[in-house]
Amino acid sequence: QNNNDEGCDASKLPIVFVHGFLGSGDNWALQLQRFSSNGYCNERMFLFDWNTLNRSKATDSLLDVFIDNVLAITKGKQVELVGHSAGGGLCY
Repeated sequence: QNNNDEGCDASKLPIVFVHGFLGSGDNWALQLQRFSSNGYCNERMFLFDWNTLNRSKATDSLLDVFIDNVLAITKGKQVELVGHSAGGGLCY
């Protein structure tokens, strides 16, 4: 993560990106750059990396804990969830 957040808008909700089947957090690299160049703070964008081959209820719980940690770090009340493919299903 780039900590050079000059000019970013800290009032925007934190974002949690969730990759799809057989993906990884790296799949979101270009989108992180896009959001950053459009005023989102790098320190308010997070990647949830999960094992798509071992999908279970435990993964849902891990995402819940991850979001709780993001809220604690950012002192927010909610996040924007962005999921691709199976990541969208996990967010749902």
